[in-house]
Amino acid sequence: MRKRIARAILKIARWIDTDADYVPVNHYEPRQIGICYHISKKDVRTYRAQHPECRSHRSGLLCLVEDAKNVVLMSIMKGIREKGLVEYDVSKSFWTADVTGKVNIYVKSHV
Repeated sequence: MRKRIARAILKIARWIDTDADYVPVNHYEPRQIGICYHISKKDVRTYRAQHPECRSHRSGLLCLVEDAKNVVLMSIMKGIREKGLVEYDVSKSFWTADVTGKVNIYVKSHV
């Protein structure tokens, strides 16, 4: 919608003053915001001790990953969450897992 309005304004400006050269300028740069929640083997053990439904290391890790996604999601602003801009990434090594939530945003650059 903003692009349509900008095109319409440029069209009107060209119609009013045909000698001037009007060019649209973008002053926004894409950036990423992210937060990482580290899960170690000790965290899985304490989680399994507190939750008896997680019987194995794998099930405890899966439950912790889901909980970590919720923690990451709640730490990023509510407005961004409502627009669906959060991307999740889970990376696992032998005994640990990292859950990362990223948001693509546009930051106004100073020219």
